[in-house]
Amino acid sequence: MVGPVEGAFPDLPRVPALPHLRPQNASAMAVVAEAESVLRAARDAVHQVEHCARPGQQLAHIRSAVVDIRRVTFVLQTLSSRVDGFDDWYHGVQVTLRADPLMRYFVELRNDIEKRGLPGAVAELYRVDTGEAIADVACFEDQYGLAVSGAVRPDVHLAQSGLSGAHGLRHFRLPDPPTTHQGRELTDLRFATLSGLALDFLEARAVIPARSRFAD
Repeated sequence: MVGPVEGAFPDLPRVPALPHLRPQNASAMAVVAEAESVLRAARDAVHQVEHCARPGQQLAHIRSAVVDIRRVTFVLQTLSSRVDGFDDWYHGVQVTLRADPLMRYFVELRNDIEKRGLPGAVAELYRVDTGEAIADVACFEDQYGLAVSGAVRPDVHLAQSGLSGAHGLRHFRLPDPPTTHQGRELTDLRFATLSGLALDFLEARAVIPARSRFAD
């Protein structure tokens, strides 16, 4: 028996090589499956933005969703070295994505997040028990976690003691959203709505065609 290596954990089982699971050795089918997995992860993050039980995590879910929306195409691009005809096919996909204001928005947003951080967001503060909207607030992160600042809506009357009970945040919106997608005007500019449209577009225009062409 070989003795434990210095710095290793001898009580843990040895991880086998599993070369077929290494990203550099992935088949075309595995690459497309990974792109589909990234899509699902992004959709889950978008869902958590609006339904997370811990409001302090919602900005983190926004960041995660934006990064994964961009990562879908990064994963697909690894097909270039695995299948014939990918570059010609993907050029058409790129032209379609770059021509759409919504998709350009998410590329730029991802770049901003990775280089400068998440831009300021606004959201609706509401009572968890009744769903009543209380205020529109700016949301940002400080040394204590998630912080909000805003004004109570004119039609809302609070007790002198201020807010009481459980409150949550919903309907997050980020600055400078796109106003058109696929040639149509966008009227719902909430982050969750825009993200859902972007994911649907990626799935329909890139991931499903990639599976049909290279992985089936």
